[in-house]
Amino acid sequence: MSAAQMLTGDRPTGRLHLGHYVGSIANRVRLHQRYESFFIIADLHMLTTRNTREDISRVAGNAREMVERLAVALNRFLDPMRERRARFAAERGLVDQLIADGTERTRQEVRRTLAEVRRAMGLTAAYQQIRRRAERSRRKADAPATAGTGGA
Repeated sequence: MSAAQMLTGDRPTGRLHLGHYVGSIANRVRLHQRYESFFIIADLHMLTTRNTREDISRVAGNAREMVERLAVALNRFLDPMRERRARFAAERGLVDQLIADGTERTRQEVRRTLAEVRRAMGLTAAYQQIRRRAERSRRKADAPATAGTGGA
């Protein structure tokens, strides 16, 4: 199943200011955490009602400014991820070590949690008996087979 999607956009009819951020952009950032987002910069209304070269030129400049600011914001957001990825790429074996360390920490936590569950359910003694029986069975299976005693 695909993630929910959001299409949103802005009209580049004026320079960006704090009101844009408070009224629109901050909310889009919040929504972007929950939705696969698509952004457009368009002003069909302006292009069809005020279509002089001067109007279109002004809109193009505003759109360019908006895209440049968006690029700066996206790069600020992505830079820490890029740096982290570069660090992982530069340090051979780091990812494997992180996985191994995380796996060991997880195993320790699972052991503690299971011990706590056994205690809470009153299964500690029963668990110990089962472990001892399993260990005896394992030793018996691993012991070398002895030849039968000789007979006639």
